[in-house]
This record gives sequence, C-alpha cells and structure tokens, in this order.
Amino acid sequence: MYCSSCGHLNDPNMNYCAKDGAALNLPKKPNGLFTSRDSRFCSSCGTENDRQQNYCRSCSASLFALTKGKEDLTAITGAARDTLKNTVNSQTLQNVKQTVLNSKKVKFALGGALISFLVVLILSFAINGILNKKVETLLENDEISEFNVGSILSEMGSLGDGVDAPEPDSLVGVTDWILASHMVDSTIHAGIKGSAGEETHSSSADFETKSGVLILLLIPFIGLVAGGYFYAAKNKSEALANRFSAALIIGAVYALVLAILSFFAGFSYDLSVKEEFMKMHLSIDTDYSFWGSLFNGFVIGTLFSFLGTLLQLGAFKTTGHLSSRLSYGEPIHQAASTLVRGVILTTLVLFIVSVIKINDQAAPSEDVPWTAVFVFVTQLGLYVWNILNFSTFKFQGTADGDSGSLHLSLFSGAGGTATDNSIVSGFRYAIEETLNLDAYMYLGLLIPVVLFLYAGYRIYLKSQNFNKDLLIFSAVYSVLLTFIITATRLAITVSGDLMNQMGMDDMGGIHFSLGFSFFGTLFASLIFSALLAYAGSYIARLRQH
Repeated sequence: MYCSSCGHLNDPNMNYCAKDGAALNLPKKPNGLFTSRDSRFCSSCGTENDRQQNYCRSCSASLFALTKGKEDLTAITGAARDTLKNTVNSQTLQNVKQTVLNSKKVKFALGGALISFLVVLILSFAINGILNKKVETLLENDEISEFNVGSILSEMGSLGDGVDAPEPDSLVGVTDWILASHMVDSTIHAGIKGSAGEETHSSSADFETKSGVLILLLIPFIGLVAGGYFYAAKNKSEALANRFSAALIIGAVYALVLAILSFFAGFSYDLSVKEEFMKMHLSIDTDYSFWGSLFNGFVIGTLFSFLGTLLQLGAFKTTGHLSSRLSYGEPIHQAASTLVRGVILTTLVLFIVSVIKINDQAAPSEDVPWTAVFVFVTQLGLYVWNILNFSTFKFQGTADGDSGSLHLSLFSGAGGTATDNSIVSGFRYAIEETLNLDAYMYLGLLIPVVLFLYAGYRIYLKSQNFNKDLLIFSAVYSVLLTFIITATRLAITVSGDLMNQMGMDDMGGIHFSLGFSFFGTLFASLIFSALLAYAGSYIARLRQH
C-alpha cells in the first residue's frame, strides 16, 4: 500500500503511513463525496501525477478523495442506482416492444422462421433418403423383425384365407425425422377388433418411444442458426435485447408450425376384412405430442436462432460476443463453451478408440455400418461427458418377465443386476469388454478438469465480482447440461395384449430405458463445475502475483 500523501511504500496490513502517519485504508462503506486530492501520489501504485489529472497515469486508479457529506452521497448513489435500474429495465422492455410492434422487424423475424423451417425440411428429406433404407434393412434383421409392421401384418394370414393385407407405406417418413430431431416423443397405437360367428374380440398394443438422438439436433441447429443470421443481417441493430426479442418471435412461430405438423406426422394404416363368418378391423397409427412439439420447438427455436443472431456479429463467434455486451456475459459464454467443447472432445476421443477397435476386430471383408457407429458414438460421447461430471448412467430393461439393469459411474464403475436378457447383457458387454469404458473414463477425466480450470481462469481475469460470476457460470452450465441430458434420454415401452394374441409372447411388457437422473445431473454438474472453476481462479491469482 502506497501512501497517498507522500508516496511511501507501506506494509499492506498497516493502517497509517510509517513515514508521515497519514491514513492508508479508506473505510469500506464511504460516507462522503468524491473530490480532487491535494496529493500528487497515487494510493494504488505510488506514482507521482500532475495535479490536474483525475486518474493515475501508471495504473489508471482514481485520484479522487472522499469528503464529508453522507446525506448528499446517499442521495446521489441512490438516485444513480435507481436511474441505472430503470434505464436497464426500460431499455430492455423498449427493445422488446420495438421488435414486436415494428412491422418491418416482425417481417424479418417471420422470414427467419420461414428460412429455418425450409432448411430443416430440406435436411430432413436428405436424412430420410439416406437413412430410411438403413432402417428398413435393420428391421429385416431376424432378432428384431417382429417390430417390423410388414412382419406383423404377415401374421394376419393365419386369421383367414381371404385376408389380403396391402403393403404398408414406409414406417418412417420426412415428418417423423423432423419431429425426432426436436426430441418429440411418439406413441404407436395398434389395435384389432373382430368377430367370428357370435364371438367378438379386441386387442391392442402401444409402442411408446423417447427418441432423444443427439446427432439429429444438428438439423434444427443448422436451420435455426441460418434463420437467426438472416434476421440479424437484415436488421443491423447491435442491441442484444433486440436480437433476443427477434429470437423469441422466431421461436414462437417455429414452435407453432412444428406443433401443427405433429397432427399430420406419423405412420397410419387401416385394414378391414369382411367374410361370411368373420369380420375384422386393424388400425396402426403414430401420434406425436402436441404440447411436447410446441414446448421443444419454442425452446430449441429461441436458443438456436439467438445463436444465429450472435454469429452475424462476426469473428465466427456466438456466445463469445456476450462477454463484451452483457454484464455477466463472460460466465454465460464460458458455461456454454465448456459444455460444447467437452462433448466434442469426448466424442472425438471415443470415435478414435472405436475405429481402432473395430478395425482390429472386424474381418477384412466385413461391411462396417459406419453411419450407425457415428450415431452411437455421438450419443455415447454426451453420456460419457455427463459421467465425467460425476453423474450415474443407468440402463434398465424388462422383457418377457425378465428384468435387468446396468449402472456406470466414476465412483463405482460398471455394475448392475444379473440378467439373462440379451439386450441388457449385450449392452453391458459393450461397456465392460468391447469399449472398456472403465479404463478410459478415468483417463478422460482430464478433459473436464482442464476445461473447467480454464473457464475459471478466464472468468476471474474479466470479473468484477468473481463469486457472483462463479455462481452464474455453474448455474447456467448445470441447467444447459441437464436440459440436453433430459432431452436425449432413450426409452421404449410396449404394453397391451395384442402381441400375445398374435403369438409374440416375448414382446409383451417390454420396457427399456437409458439415461440419467434429472436432479442427479443438475446437482453433480453444479458442484463439480463450481469447484473446478474456483480452482481455476487460483491459477489466475498466482499468475497476477
């Protein structure tokens, strides 16, 4: 601590100058007005300055001094605080109102929503053409052919010689890919009603699926970023509130279109048979959740289109622009960046390991389904990243009265209940033997450690209130990760008596699910990110000292 009176360097713990006895420490709660000092020496670095300077030419510290006048100071700071608060609130509301009420801006926002949906539609057509044949080939596999609608209909031949079931359309279409890419749950209803003589009978089955395939999120991401970029290019306003308001409009319109699409999407098949001694009606329909489509469409539409408006600011950055344009922009940017970097790096490492193992084990003439490998490894990369955040992965399965489970975590490794179920056993074998994730996970723990330390380091260097920024960073990171983990949960449930009636006893009462606990992910990622980011701040402190 330098004396502001004579410039003498004193011990930091001293309250008065050892040379001239002047007070060194200002009160923590100043009661007075700031006026120019009589002294020429800076109290921060000891540099001698000219009397007409207001700030130190060496360290830019204030050269003002406190004078008495508590009531005046209270009035001034209170008025300044209220003015700043009212200004921020009024500017935010003003930007929202200007965007919503300005017909030109609304037109550009609607144009952005239209472009987003067109891009999503085009990409879904491409995905449908590429993957639909692979799905049909997969359904022809002997082990899962019973899930094929064509196989189910072929069983109808045993109900009567006059049954001529027409060939159904493709089970998966363009609209299915669109809704699946937005993580919308689906339910396939199948039912048979019939009579033979005086006897009547009806059976039904429901196939409920949660298809949270991570890689499919690229479809709406590309489309909505393009839509947000279009709006920002047409409307040159730099205000973040204006851009976010436009993203809300794009998200709302996009969600409404997606929700309307859910009414018309899905597979539908009807078959009626009338004979002299038998009548029968078969119906199969796919339903998508209207409210799920609306909610997912709004959240995904708003978030991705806002990233598009940020991308338009230049330098190939999105959340990076928040650092200089938002009070707490740096912790928000670091939270989003850490999550994206972590998932990408983890997926890249897993893909390299998978390619090496497949090439070692596959026969030279064997055709490796690299598309399926890529989709699987991408999903696994997100799951492993969450495991590296000390969450516990759970895989549970029940089929034909036999149930089993698998859990995987850094604390306990791989474990679970014994089962003869082939799917659970096969998944466990892939985790423990084929991929050997136990060994790789502990080595992979270096990835989140380095990323969180770096995030804490960067936040500290740019922070005015590190503790508050740390809380914002951890909260934003944990919420983003929990939202993605919840959306990408995979599950299938088969219920009803139709399968048993058609001789498929092993398909009755099926339930498989894999994913993480909502609150477990939220709590673990919050604590883990906060501790490591706080440790990263110590690195910044050491470098500064």
